[in-house]
Amino acid sequence: MLKIVSGILITIISTILGRKAVKSHSDRLSFYKSLCEFNSTLLKDLSFKRNGVAEAFDKNYYFEDFNDCLKYVKERFFNGKETIIDRRYLKDGERREIEVYFGEIGKYSSITETDYLKQKGEEFAEIVKASEEKTKKFLSLGPKLGFTLGIVVFILIL
Repeated sequence: MLKIVSGILITIISTILGRKAVKSHSDRLSFYKSLCEFNSTLLKDLSFKRNGVAEAFDKNYYFEDFNDCLKYVKERFFNGKETIIDRRYLKDGERREIEVYFGEIGKYSSITETDYLKQKGEEFAEIVKASEEKTKKFLSLGPKLGFTLGIVVFILIL
């Protein structure tokens, strides 16, 4: 009886661990989707509404962790400090690129800023598209592999 209960627990735990292992892919995708939304909001504000950068920082976006990151960036941005992005699900190169992105916002004339935001919007959209494909593959794979591993361990326990 103890072997069956422990086997079931191991299967459940390994399935949960499999799900958490691929969560970084979905978090990365959500972050970039929110970054795209932020970029387009900023582009609209600068192009059509002629608002400053601050209004785009105040809006709430799709991914809650991005909103937290944006609050931190806004605090550092308006105090003239360097921005450091420390999200685990982003690779080092991506972190640096996003830090540069936030560092460049609001430094140029409206036309130059608009061109920069359009270029970055295209880059972020490509990343979102690639990340969606990758996430689609791995999102269901993690729990399945975790479950399979749990079943294998369960069989070995018996």
